[in-house]
Amino acid sequence: MNQIPYQALTRISLGVGIVVALSSLEPALAQTRRRTVSGDRGGSFSTTRQVQNNGDGSFRHSGTYTGTSPSGQSRSGSFSGSGERSWTRGEGVSRSDNTEITTSGGRSFSVDRDTNTTYQPGEGLQRTRNTTLRNGEGEVLGTSSGSSLINRDGAESSTTFTGRQGRSATVDSTVTPESQGRFRRSTTVSNDEGEIIGGANTTIEVEGELGQGWTRRVTGSTDSGRPIDRTITHEPVDEEEGL
Repeated sequence: MNQIPYQALTRISLGVGIVVALSSLEPALAQTRRRTVSGDRGGSFSTTRQVQNNGDGSFRHSGTYTGTSPSGQSRSGSFSGSGERSWTRGEGVSRSDNTEITTSGGRSFSVDRDTNTTYQPGEGLQRTRNTTLRNGEGEVLGTSSGSSLINRDGAESSTTFTGRQGRSATVDSTVTPESQGRFRRSTTVSNDEGEIIGGANTTIEVEGELGQGWTRRVTGSTDSGRPIDRTITHEPVDEEEGL
C-alpha cells in the first residue's frame, strides 16, 4: 500500500500556506491585508500582503510571512509576484499568477497557480484550480489540482496533492450551512489507492463585516480523536504599518 506523501506535503506546506493566504484576497485597488492562523497546539502563521491592481486586468502583489511551530521554532520570509485576470463570455473568469518566495535562510521557491470560475444556472459557482510548487533550481516539489462547487446548499470540493515521487493524497470536503455565520464541514483524506486514511468533522463560525475584516473559528476533531481548535483572522492594515 502506498503511503500518503507526508514528506512531500511537508515540503510544500510553506507554498500551500502562502497560496491559501493569497487566494483569500482578490486583486483590487492598492491595499494591504493581514491573515493570521492560530493553531490549536500553540503554533501560528501570519502573512501581510499588499496588492496593486494595474487597471488592465493585471496585478502585482508582495508581502512578508512569519510562522511559529507548536514547539517554538520560527520561520519567516518574503514573497512577491504578478498575475492577471480575464473574463470570457461562456467561459467565466480566469486567473493566473506566479509568486516567488524567499525564506529568511536564503532558500527560494516559486508557486504557479491557475484558477477558472464559472457560473452554471441551477448548479452554482464551479471553480477549478491547479498549483505547482518549484524550488530555486526549478524542480517540481509538488502539485495540487482541485475543483469545487458552491451554491445555496453549501459547498463541495476535492483536491489532490501529488509529491515529487508521484505519490498522492486526495482531500474531499463538504460544507453545509447550519445558521447565519455557522457551517458544518466533513472532510476525508484518501491515498492514491483510494483508501480512506483520515478525516475530520468540524464546525465553522464566521464573524465580521465586508471590507472591515473577519474572524473564522474552526472547532471539532479528527477521525482519530485529536481535537481541532484554530482561529483565522483577516484584517486591513494601516498604510504606514504595511510599508
